[in-house]
Amino acid sequence: MPFLEGSTESLKWLEIAVTASPSQEEELYDLLSERRLGGWIVEADEPKLVLVFYLSCESGWEIRLGSLKDALRRMSAEVEIRRSVTDDDWANCWKQYYHVRHLGQTLVIRPSWEEYQAKDGEHVITLDPGMAFGTGLHPSTSNCLVLAEDFLLNNQAGSVLDVGTGSGIIAIEAALLGAESVLASDIDPVAVHVAKDNVAINGQEERVRVIEYDGVPEGEYDLVVANIVAAVHLVQAADYARAVKAGGCLIVSGIIDFRRDEVVQALQEQGFAIDRETLDDEWVSLRMLKR
Repeated sequence: MPFLEGSTESLKWLEIAVTASPSQEEELYDLLSERRLGGWIVEADEPKLVLVFYLSCESGWEIRLGSLKDALRRMSAEVEIRRSVTDDDWANCWKQYYHVRHLGQTLVIRPSWEEYQAKDGEHVITLDPGMAFGTGLHPSTSNCLVLAEDFLLNNQAGSVLDVGTGSGIIAIEAALLGAESVLASDIDPVAVHVAKDNVAINGQEERVRVIEYDGVPEGEYDLVVANIVAAVHLVQAADYARAVKAGGCLIVSGIIDFRRDEVVQALQEQGFAIDRETLDDEWVSLRMLKR
């Protein structure tokens, strides 16, 4: 669960719901990501889009909330503060949304509070998403998981980089599917803490290292996965090219369909070629190979 370093009392969070047009989904994701709100869930996607997230009541939260409200209202989004919760009852806020889910050929995503008996050949990821984005429920995450699974089941990937790891779900998947070393990074310190906890829950501390980092970490990797948003992919295209080994693979997700072409063009200019592409509920995920 989320915490403040050195805190001795339960931390309060505000549960906030934002209602907007479904066409504003990527714009909302960009806004919440830029303001380092680590996790949110899609409570409804039609006829109106409803996102629910939590804001920490740490020092300066009133100013942060006021600024956030102003930005959302400029988008004509409706903002509702539903209630406050503490760390002690935080986990229960998510349980109503999150259950065992099967993905791809072998993947099972199991929330830590639900029992599941694994079948032969299944790879079970136990997850407590906490405040971090990445439960496997959103198409951008589920498609990343499936594309990465297919690659890892059919290729030897000694090294993997997971950019914007969120809950750590993709990094854990890579380790379970045989990657020798995995580096997971995120700009959000809360996500880093949650990801480290999830790596430990799954017994993958020896293979997965989680760091706080803004951008694409140094090094070269057989597989790089970035589940972020289109605007960030455009900025980081050259960094992806630097990070992926020759003949390696890049998976990018979080791309709303109308921005697909500009992301593809930016990555093709960096020497990538499309290997596989998925479209799910207007969200595009790309698997690209470096020439």
